[in-house]
Amino acid sequence: MRGHTHARGDLPNSDESWDAHWRRDGAAELDERGISHLMDRVKVSYLEPWLPSRGLFVEFGCGSARVSRFASGRGLEAIGLDRSAEALAVARRGAARARLEPVLHFVRGDVVATPLASETVDVVASTGLLEHFTDPSPVVREMVRVLKPGGVFYSDIVPAKFSLYRCLDRFRVHQTDIYERHFSRREIEDLLARAGLQEIEVFGAGVFPPRLPLLGRFAAVRKAVAAAVETTLPLWRAFDRTWVGTLAGFYFFAAARKPE
Repeated sequence: MRGHTHARGDLPNSDESWDAHWRRDGAAELDERGISHLMDRVKVSYLEPWLPSRGLFVEFGCGSARVSRFASGRGLEAIGLDRSAEALAVARRGAARARLEPVLHFVRGDVVATPLASETVDVVASTGLLEHFTDPSPVVREMVRVLKPGGVFYSDIVPAKFSLYRCLDRFRVHQTDIYERHFSRREIEDLLARAGLQEIEVFGAGVFPPRLPLLGRFAAVRKAVAAAVETTLPLWRAFDRTWVGTLAGFYFFAAARKPE
């Protein structure tokens, strides 16, 4: 479901750990037969009202670049930025499958020191990025730096917390060595406010049934589970923006705007 990155600076994950992650799980990130594409559908339904009809969209730590593909398909010009060459290889495969190469571009770079000029981007985004930094403030400041006045900041943040979706992950065959920090809703709101953002909206989301550590390795199982969840999707998404979403949700949705 999430794009990942790593950068020099205050991040305890290594280049090797990220490249290993994308070599191992890259194909699954592009699989549309599992539950992840349902999560994305719900997520972008919350994001869509924030988006302009045209402009430049930059995804920091794009990973597989699923949100960038959505933005490109909606008519925005998009750039995916990531330090991992393995992640960008996965992202390019996804763009090629969707036939989005003319409007979706990729740059290998550091999310705390991008090659982008100040105040040139209409929307900055990240998915599953900020929780990987012990101090994510430099990343947020860089995102805000390149954002135009009045531009949109978006992030979904997947902190180290209980979630129904990941509650069985301890039984997975491949345990991740990727660092995640704790985050609360209030901490995220404060983080965005300190960066000078306004119109801040943060809520818990992503309450979904537990993913299956062993059976979930099979495409037929993932497809069957996704079909079952899709029939009850209104029920699952009804928990978003509630205390249940905060307690048991997979991520926090966070959006804001840079002052004019």
